[in-house]
Amino acid sequence: MADAQVRPVLHTLQEVDEAVRRYNATDWQTEEESLPLWQAIRDASLEQLPSQKDPFKVPGEDSY
Repeated sequence: MADAQVRPVLHTLQEVDEAVRRYNATDWQTEEESLPLWQAIRDASLEQLPSQKDPFKVPGEDSY
């Protein structure tokens, strides 16, 4: 069984920024860390999005 990759948990925007820099500098031929790092960046980025109570709400709809 292959070694399990540990996905880093990014808490601050500074950590996300540093992770993006490391990800961009990844050597795709030898780097085993790239997928877990990409997943951590994705998860942290999604957490930064504002949560919407109604995903079907049209912006400005309440102004009519």
